[in-house]
Amino acid sequence: MLWHTKDFKRVITNLFKGEFKMAISCGKLTSGIIGYDCENPWVKGISPELIIINFDEIDRENSIVTADNVIKKIVTKGNAKAYKAELLDNSNSASSTYNPGTYIGTWAQTISGRIFDNTPRVKKFLSDLAKSSVVVLVKYNYIKNNPKVDSGDVKGDTVYVAYGWNVGLKLLGDTSHDTSDTDSMGAWMFTVGTTDDSQESVPPMSIFDTDLTQTEAMVSS
Repeated sequence: MLWHTKDFKRVITNLFKGEFKMAISCGKLTSGIIGYDCENPWVKGISPELIIINFDEIDRENSIVTADNVIKKIVTKGNAKAYKAELLDNSNSASSTYNPGTYIGTWAQTISGRIFDNTPRVKKFLSDLAKSSVVVLVKYNYIKNNPKVDSGDVKGDTVYVAYGWNVGLKLLGDTSHDTSDTDSMGAWMFTVGTTDDSQESVPPMSIFDTDLTQTEAMVSS
C-alpha cells in the first residue's frame, strides 16, 4: 500500500498527539508496599521439608485460588497424595526470576536441594522426578508475628508458598552427583523448575486460609 504524503503526515501528527496508543497495558498498580518491617525482621531461607504433589493430580475445579493469587484450598484427585522430601537444614533453596520477554512477561521458578544419601530409594525418587511434572509447597522461615493493624497483613500469610502451581516444575539439567565435589560433599544435587518454554505468569503463589494453624492443617493433610 502506498501512502500519500498528507496521510503520512496525519499519522505522524496523531502519534505525537497521543491519538494512536503505542502499547497495551493489561493491568495497573493498585497498592503500595513497605519493603521492610522493623517490628518483624526478615529471616532468610526455607524449611528443609518440601511437600511435592504431582501436577496432574491436583483437582483444579475444587481447589480454591483467590483473585489475588492466594491458594486457600488444595484438593487432590481421588486417592492421590503429596510426598515429602525431608532434607538437611540449609541444603535447599527456592528462587523466582522475572523474565520480561519480547511480548509477554513470565516468572521462572526453581527449587534446589541436596540429598546426602545414595540408597536405591533415593535413585528411584530422582528417576521418577525426571519423568514427572510437580508442584512444590515450600515453608518460608519468615513469619510475621505482629503485623501492623492497618497493613492488611495477617500473621502467617508469609509462610507457605506454592512453586509451579499453574504450569508445573520439571527436573532440570543441572541435577547431578559428583563424589569429588567438596562443596556438596558428593551429595546428589537436584533442581526442579519451570522450563524456558513453560513459565509461570505470576510469582510463587502464597498459601493461606484464615490463620497459620488452619493453613498448616491444610498443607499437612
